[in-house]
Amino acid sequence: MRVLICILVMSLCLVSSGCKEFANSWLGRKPKKVAKTVEPEKADDINLSKIILKPKREKPNVSRDPFAPLLGQDSAANPRLTKDVDELQGLEYLGVIKNQDEFSALLKFESKRMVKKIDDEIKGYRIVEMNPEELILTNGIKTKTVKRGAEK
Repeated sequence: MRVLICILVMSLCLVSSGCKEFANSWLGRKPKKVAKTVEPEKADDINLSKIILKPKREKPNVSRDPFAPLLGQDSAANPRLTKDVDELQGLEYLGVIKNQDEFSALLKFESKRMVKKIDDEIKGYRIVEMNPEELILTNGIKTKTVKRGAEK
């Protein structure tokens, strides 16, 4: 009986100390095959690996507040954003031409010369009245007056 107790104590000591192969063979289990760990290749250049693993992050360049409304910007910087854009900028009234019983206005606009009659349109403005000294245009909301010989 003493011999049996000694063998049992020794086997418990071996099992508890971490000798798994002995414990598995004693209990009739097959040992598990452990996959060998393969060491990764080492980089030749340490600086290159630092750049790849920890790239420098550039701070975003924000020149304006993205939540600020666009109409609040300076109109000189971007004239398209203003509420009161003059569509007739550069319109020049050169004079009046009489063709039979009708009068027509000779205009220069966007480096083009044109002949327009009353009720013709230029950039959304309709010609309402013309006389030898001035031309009056309206778009239903605004009325513009262009003097002869002067640029609007």
